[in-house]
Amino acid sequence: TATQITRELLQTKGVAGLYKGLGATLLRDVPFSMVYFPLFANLNKLGQKTPDEKAPFYVSFVSGCIAGSTAAVAVNPLDVIKTRLQSLQRGVNEDTYSGILDCTRKIWQNEGPTAFLKGAYCRALVIAPLF
Repeated sequence: TATQITRELLQTKGVAGLYKGLGATLLRDVPFSMVYFPLFANLNKLGQKTPDEKAPFYVSFVSGCIAGSTAAVAVNPLDVIKTRLQSLQRGVNEDTYSGILDCTRKIWQNEGPTAFLKGAYCRALVIAPLF
């Protein structure tokens, strides 16, 4: 359960363990917002009949889907890094990482540049209707 994981994490890593990957999370979330919000605003504006009126719901929905998917794919490499850094259990042959740069280097060297796009399609599909 989440409570058991939290207890185990606090016992083994202390309070700092709760914040593992915070830098990588911010490195992903800030650029996501920088892509999403301006793109959504500009796409949504295309559906306004006049500057004083709101765009119809369907225009806002489609604008959110397009902006969310675009932002998700754009920052997917950062999401891959964040996920690898925050993984608690590793497989037998999986690398361990000492930080963002180490993680980036090892992924690039061991798996190639396409590894940074793993899960991009699924992430775009999941995020699109949320925004």
